[in-house]
Amino acid sequence: MSSTIVIVFLCASYALYSLLCLIRNIRIAKTIGIPVVWSPISPFNPFWIIFNKRLSPIIQRLPLSLGSWTQHDALNWTWVDRAHGDSQVHEKLGDTFAHATPREIEIHTRDPAVADEVLRKRANEFPKISHYAKLLDFLGTSLVSSDGEDWVRHRKATVSTLSDRNNRRVWTETVRQTQQMIQHYFSVSSGRIIDPVEDVREVYLHVFTGVCFGVKYDFRQAAEKYIPEGHSRSYKDCLHTSLKDLLILRLVPKWILDLPVLPHRISNFRDSAREMRQYLDEMIASSKEELEEKGTRRRTQTDNLLSFMVKSNGEIEAENASSEVSLKRNCLTESEIRGNLFTYSLGGHESSAHTLTFALYLLAALPKEQEWLAAEITSVLGQKTDWQSEESFMEMFPRLKRCQAVMNETLRLFPSVTVLPKCTGSESTTLPVSGSDRHIPPSVNVYVNMPSIQIHKPVWGPDATSFRPSRWITSSQSLAGLENEQLRAPPEGAFLPWSDGKRICPGKRFSQVGFVAALAAILLKHRIEVVPDAGESMDDARKRTLRVVNNTYAVMTVHIIHGFDLNSRCFGFCKDDGDDSDDTDDEEDMLPLTTKLTFLHKTLYVFVSIKCCILIVLGQENPEDPEQLKPEETSHASMKQEGNEAVVEHARSSVEVFSAPPELDRHSTGEDSVAAEDKQEPILITWNGPNDPRSPKNWPSKKKWAAVFCVSFYTLLSPVSSSMVAPALEAIAHDLTIPSAFEQILVLSIFVLAYALGPLIWGPLSELYGRIIILQLTTLLYMAFNLGCGLATTKGQLIAFRFLGGFGGSAPMAVGGAVFADLFNAEERGRAISIYSLAPLLGPAIGPIAGGFITQETTWRWIFYSTTIFAGLVQGIGLFVLQETCAPVLLVRIKNRLVKETGNTALRTEFDNPDRTVIRALAGALTRPFRLFGTQVIIQALAVYMMYLYGIMYLVLSTFSALWTTRYGESTGISGLNYISLGLGFFLGAQTCARFQDRVYIALKKRYYKAHWILPNLGAVLFSAGVIVGFQGIQAFLVDTYTRYAASAIGSVMVLRSVAGFGFPLFAPALYHRLDYGWGNTLLALIAVGIGLPGPILLWVFGERLRKRSQFAAG
Repeated sequence: MSSTIVIVFLCASYALYSLLCLIRNIRIAKTIGIPVVWSPISPFNPFWIIFNKRLSPIIQRLPLSLGSWTQHDALNWTWVDRAHGDSQVHEKLGDTFAHATPREIEIHTRDPAVADEVLRKRANEFPKISHYAKLLDFLGTSLVSSDGEDWVRHRKATVSTLSDRNNRRVWTETVRQTQQMIQHYFSVSSGRIIDPVEDVREVYLHVFTGVCFGVKYDFRQAAEKYIPEGHSRSYKDCLHTSLKDLLILRLVPKWILDLPVLPHRISNFRDSAREMRQYLDEMIASSKEELEEKGTRRRTQTDNLLSFMVKSNGEIEAENASSEVSLKRNCLTESEIRGNLFTYSLGGHESSAHTLTFALYLLAALPKEQEWLAAEITSVLGQKTDWQSEESFMEMFPRLKRCQAVMNETLRLFPSVTVLPKCTGSESTTLPVSGSDRHIPPSVNVYVNMPSIQIHKPVWGPDATSFRPSRWITSSQSLAGLENEQLRAPPEGAFLPWSDGKRICPGKRFSQVGFVAALAAILLKHRIEVVPDAGESMDDARKRTLRVVNNTYAVMTVHIIHGFDLNSRCFGFCKDDGDDSDDTDDEEDMLPLTTKLTFLHKTLYVFVSIKCCILIVLGQENPEDPEQLKPEETSHASMKQEGNEAVVEHARSSVEVFSAPPELDRHSTGEDSVAAEDKQEPILITWNGPNDPRSPKNWPSKKKWAAVFCVSFYTLLSPVSSSMVAPALEAIAHDLTIPSAFEQILVLSIFVLAYALGPLIWGPLSELYGRIIILQLTTLLYMAFNLGCGLATTKGQLIAFRFLGGFGGSAPMAVGGAVFADLFNAEERGRAISIYSLAPLLGPAIGPIAGGFITQETTWRWIFYSTTIFAGLVQGIGLFVLQETCAPVLLVRIKNRLVKETGNTALRTEFDNPDRTVIRALAGALTRPFRLFGTQVIIQALAVYMMYLYGIMYLVLSTFSALWTTRYGESTGISGLNYISLGLGFFLGAQTCARFQDRVYIALKKRYYKAHWILPNLGAVLFSAGVIVGFQGIQAFLVDTYTRYAASAIGSVMVLRSVAGFGFPLFAPALYHRLDYGWGNTLLALIAVGIGLPGPILLWVFGERLRKRSQFAAG
């Protein structure tokens, strides 16, 4: 009791403290003089990071706009708002507004003038927010994470290697890698499966390692050459994993990373980071050895990034060795070299690769823009044979202005990062907002909303959301020709993909040179074309590609969700019509580019998403994670219309998609979006064949069995609670003054009575709204009332809370079987159901054992506290390991998302009924169990049999402890151990076949007052084995017979079962008082034979006939 009071006091204290901090921050924010909004929780709160994704949709439904704060209280809200709502938050609150939370005060701005002040003009007054940059410090401090004098030192020690002297190498190496990529495409045209994201990433990685590390690779070099001896994974894999799961460092304490056993995702990140460190240390050591062999450590302008930093480190080491006092110079320690190598590796290839990928898709969908670009490339490079050489770089690059314009326009619409975080530091300052200076207090975070600034219509014009590279080109009206064109400078503070001011990205020129070289190598002799699907026109295919580009998500950077594998291909390279090739067949020239979808993570929705965060913590393999879907496994929802099949190009189930504004599609094509297409007949959304990987039946085996065990643990919760009080009934009766034996038994069995009501509601609702959400919500209900039982002070409170707790805890027993019907085919379902069926029967055996010792060592109240804690652990795991399995719900979600994205209201699923209202749907679902029970003979027969099994099981459970304390004189704790025999029987029964039951010995014995203690335990083993075999068979039969309505079928059977579980223990004392244990149990056994024996025979003979007559049965 005291522990509970402490916990409640601490929670209340934290809530009060947060409220006071929020009020204080709101008052401070209002002094700034700009619009102020507030949120009750900080976007950096770990709880909110984890639970944001699940809670936000619920909170937003609150009346009177009480949940509107969630629109600007997520770590990546800037991209969500730009992609979903065309910057609605700023449209509502203004270009600059303040956001107060209990933790901090934030200023968000899309005003170019304010951004220019913060980033360029007064950069010293607005340093970088430290905790953002520190994420990259796990391998050493770097240029990105440093500030002040340290930043100057890092910059001088690294940036000088990124001059045009080394950019010449970027030019030639990018051309070489891109040409090899194109040659590879044509050489493997028979395979016709290329991954553009991975291929472009590989090009840029090789460019970076060649230029900055001095290590050259060829495109598609043999895999074994990527993994040198002493390593278990390639450098590229280490780098990608380190970036993808970088936020683990924010959510998981470092000491946890050192534990020997961790979830897969955390351990994978840890191992990748350690191996990345090993790679970098080896590079540094190798560079040192090479320099020592050459006998020089003098830094030169021709050094690459690695050698330049290593030489500076060598100079200071030599200086320190000859001097007692270390002189501070423009050099880096070995740890800082490692940190900079890692940071430059990330920026040097990852963001550049995704920029080029976006550009390729946009050019493929917009051939006029592509030809406009190709005209310049042909004009500048067409007659020059050595244009790719280092010597030609300084001449060629400045002349390719349209290439640079395409890069600028791509980054304007799809920037690599989505926010530029700054702060006011320890001193207050002023900031000009809307023409007047505003006083900004110290320690206020200032965020420049880059995505919104770069499509701000007052700055960029009415077509701000369209892809129009020509906006960056200007030319004199008096002169014509490409040579007269100039690259237009962007408006100050309105174009920030590389940031601005003194903290501008040092690799800006590096990325520009690589991008221009890659486009030149591709479009000089080739074109990028969309590959239409079967029966699809080229115009429709281009619209489809634009819709794909619009589907993006933001983690550390912005990425396309799943566009690269539309119908197994999206676009391809074809030889230019101007090429002197003999190829005349366009289709033969075409080489499709397809992909497995790559990931910079669903999760990492920057843990705005609940699921993503816990997936990292628990190591779950997420089928919605684009990275985990292989090319041959990806598919799309079928759209069937008048017998013809088409493909919905991006209908992957339950993937959270952040779409760019539809204006991009409309402006770019000059036509209305797909939403404005002609009305169609209803189009059916269904799985794309029996092997569709989105269907839960086709999930990976590992994920299926994770769901099996997770659901089984959910199912274990309430049976443990139902029986755990059995050894404590006397203590409860004493403390709460319950003299009546009937009322004492009622405390135990009232929990089971709620099972008769709960499944009738939870089962149908799971068929309407989804299995997992019902499991999660009902478990919270169970936890609340189970905790209330521990706090109860009267018998009335205890009995009421027991009933309500059982009501919430009954859901897994109705929904669990339906989950397995969703996951497994009939021939695979047996093992899963055997494990699941064991949970509700092991619970009554485990519960009394634990309850006996808890009651003996503490108080009976800790029975309820401990089960609530256990339920919280199960809920914490299951909440994010489990994903929705109900096919109707999943298909309806796909349809709703497609309707929202495409505007096509003709989409339907086979489960839709346009005439059915919400009330009718609920009424139909909630009455289905009663209709099943009233019309299905199969259910009626099995319900009676299961009723009896369940009733006598709880009868035994309620009296089992008394047998040992009265007849055998055992203590409460020791008597609970005898329940092991029941648990053993449940286990053996679940693992053996029914035919072995008949061979279990039943010894004829004389009626004896006190048989040897082993005999009642052996009888308990046989009894529980028989019960579990009956349960398992009935459960499997119901799921196989009523697959779609399994939850309702199980719910209808559970009515009688639960009534028996409640009622049988009530007459147990009278039964054993009159007949004693021997004849009393013999009578129950004879009745069981009378009920159980005819049932299987009748169903065997008449089952098929009954199933054919049923409108609910499968098939």
